[in-house]
Amino acid sequence: MRWRLAAVLAVLALAACGAEPARQDPIAAHDGTLVSLRLTPDDLTSPILVARVCVPPGAVPWRVRFPLALINHGSPGPDEDRTAMQPASCDSPPMRWFTAHGYVAMALMRRGFGGSSGGPVENLGACVAPDYAASGEIGAQDIAAGVRAGFALGVVQPKDAIVVGQSTGGWAVLAYTGHADPRVKAAIVFAPGRGARAYPPPDSVCRPDLLTDAAAQFGTHAHLPVLWLAAANDSFFPLPIAEGLHDAFTGAGGDASFVKLDPFMEEGHAIFAAPGGAEMWGAIVGKFLSRLPPG
Repeated sequence: MRWRLAAVLAVLALAACGAEPARQDPIAAHDGTLVSLRLTPDDLTSPILVARVCVPPGAVPWRVRFPLALINHGSPGPDEDRTAMQPASCDSPPMRWFTAHGYVAMALMRRGFGGSSGGPVENLGACVAPDYAASGEIGAQDIAAGVRAGFALGVVQPKDAIVVGQSTGGWAVLAYTGHADPRVKAAIVFAPGRGARAYPPPDSVCRPDLLTDAAAQFGTHAHLPVLWLAAANDSFFPLPIAEGLHDAFTGAGGDASFVKLDPFMEEGHAIFAAPGGAEMWGAIVGKFLSRLPPG
């Protein structure tokens, strides 16, 4: 019962219908279910975010806690596509990879995406003058709420979490590195950025100079090690842009290792979540995680 009380106090509520009785072990109760959490726990008027929680296969109830991997999505183009999104399923390639490697994987929907309330708050500025830094910081606030909620689940090790993000989710992760929870050990980003158009021709990023400036701003305050991955055929953020963002981030003080991945199918921007992608990035991510200090 204590783990349920802790979850309630953290303002987490199971959103799945037909939940099992309280006597069920916490691992089984969370696997694959949706949880909801407030952006600001003590403010009942703050937006509600939705996330899916998946646990490692064969987990032993009551005996073992696991590290947390908070996974952050990218952004489709039209607003109607954003509201139709759902948290990644436990069978999706990224969630399956992290749970297979012993992580509780938590797929967070940021404000304005899927069932999360709050509206499209990350969309700041027209293409001629976007506020990329502010957009990232807004996403970072949602990540902070997700991390707090993850630790309140009752199945996560006390000081052992990573944050992972792709595209705009990776951009929010970069912003988060500047004021991360001390229980978070590292960040992994796949083609982080903002301002790419939905179906881009080459060089279609809005004001890449401002995007680079914002990456440097994030690097100034960053205090997490970052693994930064980009596919050679990513047309949303082509390699020259991706490498420039990385150089700006590290040049300002950020700690990030850049890895160029081989071309992936027809569009490298999909390498994180698409079937077959983990076969290309899994060993690199696994090596990075193995070097982190124990939780």
